[in-house]
Amino acid sequence: APHLGSWIAKVRGPKNPALPAFINIGQRLEGIGEQEELKAFTTAGFLGSEYGPFNVPFPSDATSAVRPPAGMTAKRFEARWKRYQELVAKSPLGGLASDYHQESIMRSMESAHRLLNSPERDAFDLSLEPNESYQPYDTGRFGLGCLLARRLAEAGARFIEVTTEYVPFLHWDTHENGHETYARLKQEIDRPIAQLILDLEARGLLDRTLVVLASEFS
Repeated sequence: APHLGSWIAKVRGPKNPALPAFINIGQRLEGIGEQEELKAFTTAGFLGSEYGPFNVPFPSDATSAVRPPAGMTAKRFEARWKRYQELVAKSPLGGLASDYHQESIMRSMESAHRLLNSPERDAFDLSLEPNESYQPYDTGRFGLGCLLARRLAEAGARFIEVTTEYVPFLHWDTHENGHETYARLKQEIDRPIAQLILDLEARGLLDRTLVVLASEFS
């Protein structure tokens, strides 16, 4: 079943064609336990790959998601992109997926290629944020995720999810050490959320931005 962000991406589409319509910040999908469940809950499902999330597990390292690896020249990057298109056309995937899903995969890759070559990728670079506006968000990964969300909203992202990250028995999963975890979460999330709303209002974005805060059980 598609994630809510994927439904928004499908129905509303991108506000800025250079940016993914659905960006997911703060959640790893590998190596943390229950990863298959996490993947199942963080997908575009039957809507197609092009509506899936653009995942940024670590906000402080978001720039690595929108830049080619070190040493990858523009010419080599273009050559790899062309080779990838050829490989997909000949892939065994053709016998396993519908034409729609094959085309959706290619559209998602084209969108990623467009982002890596656009000036909007600077929105992912938290080092460009002035120190005085960076500090209120600097409470950890969630706080910096809120700052990244604000920068992406300014750049025209449609749907952004920021999470304290699900790892069994850590962060918002308070089945162990509940009182201590709640005290820590309060320090990590209250100030960044308040600052995000203040910043959106100061920039004239709050009138057209819905901010939803959800816990594990609503």
